[in-house]
Amino acid sequence: MKKPVVFVGDVALDEYYQAPYWPKIKDKVDVVTLPAQYGGMIANACCVYNHLASGNTRFMGLLNRGAVSQMLIQNLNDQGIDTSLMLYDDALPDSKCLIFLAEGEHTIFIPEMPPVKMEISDSTLKELSEASYIYTTINTMLSATCGDLKGLALAKYLRSQGVKLVYDLDVDYLKADNDEAYKQSDIIFVNQTGRDSLAHGRSEQQLAKDFLSYGAKLFAVTLAEQGVHIYSQNQMIHVPALSVEVKDVTGAGDTFCASFLYALQKGYDPKEAGEFATAAAALCIQSLGARVQNLNEKAVLKLLAQTALQ
Repeated sequence: MKKPVVFVGDVALDEYYQAPYWPKIKDKVDVVTLPAQYGGMIANACCVYNHLASGNTRFMGLLNRGAVSQMLIQNLNDQGIDTSLMLYDDALPDSKCLIFLAEGEHTIFIPEMPPVKMEISDSTLKELSEASYIYTTINTMLSATCGDLKGLALAKYLRSQGVKLVYDLDVDYLKADNDEAYKQSDIIFVNQTGRDSLAHGRSEQQLAKDFLSYGAKLFAVTLAEQGVHIYSQNQMIHVPALSVEVKDVTGAGDTFCASFLYALQKGYDPKEAGEFATAAAALCIQSLGARVQNLNEKAVLKLLAQTALQ
């Protein structure tokens, strides 16, 4: 049986508002309340991957047992995602984000969660050890513990079991230098904000070279409308973004990363995977919400074929 891919991290309810412009300090602006959407960076990626892979996808996160949490979990279950690894802490607030659309962009307010430890049982660790990939964030991994295995030691153990670790450093990069943590990685995704925060005066090329020297096989920098740079030990590939009508860019990065991972597993080389993932992200930004509905490989390949003829 094919090993599952496990996504570990956040799931949230995204509350949307449309503003005529982005206000200045002390401004008052009337906003239109839009339908709430299911979100959460890691959950978004999980749903995208699951749509493409048609199952064998698992999600693990930490929530309270309230009504919002049950709704979030039910939505994942309805898509065929296995949530049996979920962890609970009733001291946590509801998991929500506030998203404001204005001037062709989106601004996200993420309510700060209290520091938590993700305490994993021995049986859960055994199931995680049977994954092909674990897709998460660096701080989520460092917050995990199982007995004497804590954070970095846990990451090392999982990799010793053949699990490949994929880190999305969108906003969840380490504020202090901790190169040892980054050494336990196989694929790293980072957007422009994360790249600039991690650089510490280094060029993008030097940053990628350093991360690849830690042991990662691929280092991808998503650049919104400028496309993506994909670095491996031997080359840098630039894949341009596709020109499409934009409705909401929320989740475009999550869609790219999950689609890229799916394409790699299908046997695509990094350039082909980048092109496939760029087309998937282009489909995402044409509708409201972070998770494009009914995303499938056929739709992605169709858009790639259409743009190739232009």
